[in-house]
Amino acid sequence: MTVYKYKSVIISRKKDKKNDTFGALIALFNINDPHKSGKAPEEVLEYPDIKNVKIYNCSIKFLLGGNDLVINDLNEVDIEEKKKRIYLKCNQKSNPSL
Repeated sequence: MTVYKYKSVIISRKKDKKNDTFGALIALFNINDPHKSGKAPEEVLEYPDIKNVKIYNCSIKFLLGGNDLVINDLNEVDIEEKKKRIYLKCNQKSNPSL
């Protein structure tokens, strides 16, 4: 498990047209609501051929326009990949802004 100290993340899916599978992209930001700012992420993690993403201990925003998940007000996030699954464990401020 790797610990990242960022303020927010955006989780997206990425289709691999060649293999007809999906991967996951996790973009890490130092600001809340990065989808509103247009700023590039500090870091992007790419995971090809992922079955699902499991998220623990956090409040999440679902963006209907792009099918993305936004997690704000993070102190840190632990990310681990095992057997084509991604596990995110959030350490979030006690009263996240929604």
